[in-house]
Amino acid sequence: MKIHFLIHGDLNSLTGGNIYDRQVIEGLRLKGHDVHLISIPGQMSNFGSAGNFCHNQLKMLAQGSIVVIDSLVLGYLNKTIREFNRKLYILGLIHLPVSMDIKTGNAESRLSDTELDAMNSVTHLVVTGKFMLQFLETAGVSPDRMTLIEPGVDTFPRKKQYNKVPSELLCISNYSVTKAQLILFRALNLLRERNWMLRLYGDISTGKDYVGILKAFLNDQNLESRILIHDKLSRHEISTPYSKADLFILPSLFESYGMVLAESLAHGIPVVTTSAGNIPFTVPASMGLFTEPGNAENLAGALDALFSDPRKYRRLCKAASGYHRTAVTWGYAVDRFEIMLKRITLF
Repeated sequence: MKIHFLIHGDLNSLTGGNIYDRQVIEGLRLKGHDVHLISIPGQMSNFGSAGNFCHNQLKMLAQGSIVVIDSLVLGYLNKTIREFNRKLYILGLIHLPVSMDIKTGNAESRLSDTELDAMNSVTHLVVTGKFMLQFLETAGVSPDRMTLIEPGVDTFPRKKQYNKVPSELLCISNYSVTKAQLILFRALNLLRERNWMLRLYGDISTGKDYVGILKAFLNDQNLESRILIHDKLSRHEISTPYSKADLFILPSLFESYGMVLAESLAHGIPVVTTSAGNIPFTVPASMGLFTEPGNAENLAGALDALFSDPRKYRRLCKAASGYHRTAVTWGYAVDRFEIMLKRITLF
């Protein structure tokens, strides 16, 4: 089966969506499929030029070709999709709609008419999280036009011994307002008397302005020695900070899935996070604490509960240590993707 994936920018950049796309592409290739990557150059941020590029690429494909379009691209191709949807099998791969305002709260977000039209014009949609599946149905996408295929998780070395209470804290995420590291800093600033150290990892180059804000806060509050900002990790380095951590924290204002949370649990590390977006579907309730997005005091209270209550922390650790037994593998996710493609195209 020949499959074309249409994405925007560099597939190797470390975002959850890119990791998902890359795992599916590599998995389908290992299963013997001919997968061709079409990438819109990163400098084409103008919707008009990017749209023309996509139109010309689809125009060159043979009748009956399979095209999987990432959600970063799909939202502004509604006219192109309607032009080619009888010639091609066009599938949308939805991590996060481009018109969804994730900073204002889940309930207030809505799809643009253009993006909704694009989603209702494709052959089928693959949605990567339960929250998004429900959101799209509410927005006006028919459930029978969507298939849920959640991310898998790699097999990692698991933590064997836990401290009495957590002190080594870890956050791995892009540096951005939506990921809300500043909220975490404010929460920890309320807990200065507790024994903790926080290490953060992310792509400093893409979040340079926000990193500047974070560093200014640390300087103002004299926290530079207790909160350490690091650059991004490569995939083969990812287990090193997890092996040293007692607790993983992700204070996001929104997550369409929260892949790093699943990776933390796969390492046997419990989490403190928020109730935003798909997170309550990603993290079993027994393995983490959920706080209100954007609320530093609420986050501080959850952390303090673990700093002061060894039994509560031990329960979370025990549950997280068993996450690997039921974790979905990338192999299973790729199998489901292949089955969906065959069903939709009658291959």
